Amino acid sequence: HGIDDAIQPPKRVSSVRAAYEASDAFAAHLIASVRAGTSKEVVRNTPFPIGKALTPSYFRCVYNQEAPDEPHGTIINNIQSTMPVIVSGDAPPLLAAISNAQAEFETSYRSVSSSPIYRDKNFFYIAGINIDISPTEETAKAHRSEFMRTHFVPWAAYYHTLRGERCLMEQDELFAKLESYAEATQQESLQRERSLFREDPHRYGV
Repeated sequence: HGIDDAIQPPKRVSSVRAAYEASDAFAAHLIASVRAGTSKEVVRNTPFPIGKALTPSYFRCVYNQEAPDEPHGTIINNIQSTMPVIVSGDAPPLLAAISNAQAEFETSYRSVSSSPIYRDKNFFYIAGINIDISPTEETAKAHRSEFMRTHFVPWAAYYHTLRGERCLMEQDELFAKLESYAEATQQESLQRERSLFREDPHRYGV
C-alpha cells in the first residue's frame, strides 16, 4: 500500500489482489532504487518490477487472531518475527522453512540441555529442512523415476553423553562431520563387499 502511517483505500481490487497508490515517500524510494530520473507520476502509473527496492523495513507482521491448533499455531509463532524478511526475500517458502527450523531447534536445544530427564542419557538431536525437488526429464531418465526427490538439509545438531560431553554443532561443522561419516561408511561398505567376495565369489557371477 502507500507505506505511510495511514493505509489508503485500494485503487483496484480483484479476486486475488488489491492495488494501492504509492505514497510520495515510497515513490521517491523507488526512483532512487530502481528508476533513477523517472517522475513520480510514471512510477505510480507504470507497472514495473519493484525488485530489491521492496526491503524488509516496509513490512510488519501482526497476528491478531487466536492461534490455530497445532502444528500451525507453532509455525506462525516461529516465523512471525522474521515475516518481513520472508515476504521480501527471493525465496519466501525456503526462508520460512529455515526460520521455522531455527526456532524449533533453539526451543528443543534449550529444553533438552537444561532438563534433568535427559541428563543421564546419551542424546543426539539434529534439525534441518526437507526440500522436494521435482524431476527434470534428464534426472527422471537417470534415476528411472518421475517422482519428486526429497533432500534433507541439516541446520544444526546437539548431543550430550553419559560421560558429560556436550556439543552444539553449527551447520558448517555439522556438514563436515556428516561428510566424514559418509566417507567412513563408504569405506566400510567396500571392505564388506570385498570380504563377501572372498568368501563366496560365485554370488558375484565369478
